[in-house]
Amino acid sequence: MCLEKVPMNEATLTSVVRMAISMGNGDMAFDMVKQMKPLGINPILRPYGPALSAFCNNGDIEKAFGVKEKMFEHGVYPKEPELEALL
Repeated sequence: MCLEKVPMNEATLTSVVRMAISMGNGDMAFDMVKQMKPLGINPILRPYGPALSAFCNNGDIEKAFGVKEKMFEHGVYPKEPELEALL
């Protein structure tokens, strides 16, 4: 898509987030989420959840709370599954 200059949207980047998670790469997933705002895309909960879960499942609490902070910065608030993962 980048080579053909096709603009990415939230659904496209969320798919990349899910692919990164399937490869066990939480950092790559979160990097994709962080690219949304500069591209003019308002992130929603859908792409944050997998990155948050990956860090929580790996015991990387610092990164998990980094995701939570970025969510709050963008006006995205966790729901029950995300709160459960953080606890």
